[in-house]
Amino acid sequence: GPDFVTLMWTESRPQADTSLLRLGSCFPTSFSAGEAYFYVDLTDCNFRILVTGDVLLYGNDLTYVASDDSYNLAFTHPVVCAYE
Repeated sequence: GPDFVTLMWTESRPQADTSLLRLGSCFPTSFSAGEAYFYVDLTDCNFRILVTGDVLLYGNDLTYVASDDSYNLAFTHPVVCAYE
């Protein structure tokens, strides 16, 4: 089966700190102004596995952990990888 997943998040909010993004329990592999990049093993980061018929689904949440003095609100965005 699949081992790794790559996720690139482009952040449109100008004051957002991309180092505060998490994919499940994982920190970004790398980040810069406006972008966060994740290259993670599907057995890490608390991925949820769901099998439906012939399709294998890996689910997780991309979250932004806002600091108390942040202008940017925390958010959660679902991430699903499907493999047939």
